[in-house]
Amino acid sequence: GHNAAGRGGPGAVMGSKMLKAVVVQGKQPIRVWHPENFCQGVLKSIKSLEEFPGRKGLSLYGTAGLVPMRNEMHLFPTKNFQEDYLKDAYQISGQYLSEKGFLTNRFGCSACGTSCHRFTTVEKGRYKGTQSGGPEYETVASLGAGCGVTETEAVLKANELCNRYGLDTISTGSVIQWALECREKEVLTEEDTEGLDLVWGHGEAVVELIKRITFRQGIGDLLAEGVKRAAERMGKDSWKWAIHVKGLEQSRAEVRARKGYALALAVNPRGPDHLHSQVYAEDGATPEARALIKKICGSEEYATHVIPEKRGAIVRWHEDCYAATDALGLCTFVTLSRGYLVDPKMMAEMYTYATGISMGEDEMLRIGRRIITLEKAFNVREGATRNDDTLPWRFINEPIRSGPRTGMMTTTDELNKMLDEYYDLHGWDRETSWPHKETLEGLGLEEIAAKLGSMGRIPKR
Repeated sequence: GHNAAGRGGPGAVMGSKMLKAVVVQGKQPIRVWHPENFCQGVLKSIKSLEEFPGRKGLSLYGTAGLVPMRNEMHLFPTKNFQEDYLKDAYQISGQYLSEKGFLTNRFGCSACGTSCHRFTTVEKGRYKGTQSGGPEYETVASLGAGCGVTETEAVLKANELCNRYGLDTISTGSVIQWALECREKEVLTEEDTEGLDLVWGHGEAVVELIKRITFRQGIGDLLAEGVKRAAERMGKDSWKWAIHVKGLEQSRAEVRARKGYALALAVNPRGPDHLHSQVYAEDGATPEARALIKKICGSEEYATHVIPEKRGAIVRWHEDCYAATDALGLCTFVTLSRGYLVDPKMMAEMYTYATGISMGEDEMLRIGRRIITLEKAFNVREGATRNDDTLPWRFINEPIRSGPRTGMMTTTDELNKMLDEYYDLHGWDRETSWPHKETLEGLGLEEIAAKLGSMGRIPKR
């Protein structure tokens, strides 16, 4: 009833292997190498978090508290990325959930004082009795705004069903949006939908589709395949509004107006999700962000999201730091996503004092790069090439249609220039995107280099 690890389909993979659970049991206590210095590093990190202006809002309203700001900035994807502003969006915001009593509890990860996670309840109306963890920003953006739905209770019910059925709210909302657009363009007929009224803003239809997807009933059998396979089966140009890369439905980020973010989603080895590399520093919105861009690029002039120059360097740094953050078990909100409060130097110091293994900032980022390269090598083994590092057709071919960013999009030429820079910085081949042998060996991945070499997937110089 709280959360489901549905993103990317790990439950399906576990099911295919007849794997029910993973259990880790240890007998020895965990000892910190230098408790005093380690605690000083921890307290320094906590102090940075406590002084961060955005922490209070995150604690009070969760990630869904971003809705009003994103909407007013015309960066709130609506109707399957056809629009970027939604009237009455406030009704699915974290602020509204709190004000109207839908928010009944807040909780956080272990030892976290921010407690950005939500628990919501519906106490009256047709969805009375609904209760579940969340919703997060991505959920209200996918099952709410993306479908044109602002009925609070319907969005909360849709969130509850996804959590109980083990569905990813982003992918589920995305494939429903695709179906709504198919119906709008008359690619799907009333007969196909068995009388279900698939129109933008119909919350009851969204709730019903989730049930049909789960049990593969009627049109749900097609939608359960996800947007990539569903569009392939449907045909009729429906692939043009199937918002995915590498078969994974995209998180609700409008990247036609943000070049670095567009590159980050294109090269993401698992597809366009936002937890691999959010390059917020490219906006230059804070002194910390501008200082980081200067450190990465040599000048603050690159702290703007509307130019393609230096995006490769910015994305690579963020990827390295994200990977290191995940490996350490830290929250990306404190390292990257909400203010750059804990930098790689602080991470390296805490690691050193916890383990007794000397670690510096450069080595910490190198470990992150090793992880990124290993993930890339996995995809190369499965046949991935440069052609897979791309963006949804809509983002390359259909510019933003309204608002202050009207006409903006990331062109194929811009993406290719950014990819070239990104591959060069990683030591990967421009033509194939495959890592060079010396790159793999330099990161201690000799076995990977040998494996890919035996498959003929090491690029020739």
